[in-house]
Amino acid sequence: MKGFLDALNLDQVHYVGESIGGLLGIALATRWPERVKSLTLCAGAIAIPKSVQRHFSLGYADWHTALGALGSGGWAKALMERGGLAGGDMDPARQDWIVQEWGKTPTHVLQGMCRLVPGLNVSSLLPQIQVPTLVLAPARSAFSPLAEQVGVRDAIPGARIAVIEGRGHEIYVDEPEECTNALLKFLRSLG
Repeated sequence: MKGFLDALNLDQVHYVGESIGGLLGIALATRWPERVKSLTLCAGAIAIPKSVQRHFSLGYADWHTALGALGSGGWAKALMERGGLAGGDMDPARQDWIVQEWGKTPTHVLQGMCRLVPGLNVSSLLPQIQVPTLVLAPARSAFSPLAEQVGVRDAIPGARIAVIEGRGHEIYVDEPEECTNALLKFLRSLG
């Protein structure tokens, strides 16, 4: 991520990371805090529990194998049919859009990310975060429960939290205006 910022000639950023992107943001903010103006964790993960990894594997040997068999878009569609990735009673056109967006990510890229996940846990890094932090916490996520999100807020010095009342984990999809308003309020408060 530091290399990405360097390639774009960005000295500092307001980092917003959703789910696993939050996990990566935590690592960035602790390793290179001078590069991060603020950190926003949207349903941010600190670890991906084995139960979630099994859910993501969709009956295959593991998540990596499921992605290989189904491709990025096919995996997203299958996961949505099982209630993950904002599935459920969603408008079919919206579901199609989400599958198309996931399908834009090359399968090998997602497979590389899922190889990283099994042993990763950044909870010990939380007290080291010294940048202004906002936790956008889903009220009803099976993947990142509210109690865990409150624990993340409590472990990061001076962190703030905004609880978002979405249907599940994908609060940025369910409640985009509420997420955006909370983020903008946080950024404005930084001066």
